[in-house]
Amino acid sequence: VGYMYGENVFAEITSETTSSKTLNSYYYYYADSYTFDTSTGIYTLTSPMQAVWNKSLVGKYTCLDNEDTSCSTLYYIDSYYTTYVGYTLSYTSTNVDGVYTENHGTSRTYTTMADNTHYGTGYTFDKLIGDFNLTGGSRSVYDGSQVGMYTCGGPGASSCTTLYYVESTNNATTANVRTISSTETTYDETHANINSSTIKIRVDTWYEENIKGTEYEKYLSDTLFCNDRSFYSSNTGTGTGKSYTQYRTYSSNKTLKCSQQNDRFTVNDKVVGNGSLTYPVGLLTIDEAYLAGGIDSSNNYNYYLYTGNYYWTISPKNYNGHFTYVRSISSFSTLSYLSRIDDSYGVRPVINLKPNSLKFGDGTALSPYTVEEAL
Repeated sequence: VGYMYGENVFAEITSETTSSKTLNSYYYYYADSYTFDTSTGIYTLTSPMQAVWNKSLVGKYTCLDNEDTSCSTLYYIDSYYTTYVGYTLSYTSTNVDGVYTENHGTSRTYTTMADNTHYGTGYTFDKLIGDFNLTGGSRSVYDGSQVGMYTCGGPGASSCTTLYYVESTNNATTANVRTISSTETTYDETHANINSSTIKIRVDTWYEENIKGTEYEKYLSDTLFCNDRSFYSSNTGTGTGKSYTQYRTYSSNKTLKCSQQNDRFTVNDKVVGNGSLTYPVGLLTIDEAYLAGGIDSSNNYNYYLYTGNYYWTISPKNYNGHFTYVRSISSFSTLSYLSRIDDSYGVRPVINLKPNSLKFGDGTALSPYTVEEAL
């Protein structure tokens, strides 16, 4: 939302210590046989053992559970398909007059038997959005061979905001990992006036094509343009990264004050302003549009800001976690609340004149104020 902006990027942080991370949450109980309770319809595994899914488990029974060895639906492992998938037959029950009988399924079902986590031999880091992306490697069930690799720690995920480096094996389900996370830039770094926004580039181009080098430059004042990036009173965001952030848009009394010096755009003035502009040109604030006669809830075709087209102000509204919004003036001259910055709106450059520059005319349509006498 900056007329100019700094570095809105993420940086990597690798933990200095290791922690235990579960990498195989499908450490189920299996058994060669079972018992069936005709009074409850519950199957119970006989001499169950916990195991990570592998080919030797074909022909066994399981409740597909890490903790329970009794269940109302039992699964018979009919065949092996992949390192994390097997075909099963479901065993259920039927209750007739309070007595349960077994129902042995005959239809094979494709069943996930293991946590097919993606492991990579390396990764890339997108500093603009803070995402890690695994490179190399493949999806597999954790068995200790993944030591020295990277993972997002979830089934099949190859992109994440928190990455884990597998340092050593702890047991069949867990590993000792080092966490790699990301941190956002600070508010000051994000809102530093380093890079020109798309609209500022367009405004500067207009100035170069129409004002620069002409006699009219002598009438221009280096007076601030307010890109007010202070927070709204109820804002909870940080103004960085993906944080939901609400910016001040206008006060109930309307104001021509700009609370933060960093947001006061000027060319040479660094006492009141920020001295970040190349040329003394900018855009209207939403407060100026209100003071000129703009209205929130109804149209106004009778004030000088009406053009019949949408066009941007310099006042930011918010970032909602997905899109950025800046205030605009609608084609009906309603003062719009929500205008996404990827909308195609008009650009109306604004210049400030030195005192006493308008020496001619009376301000009417037939005799407008001018800086030079009409011929």
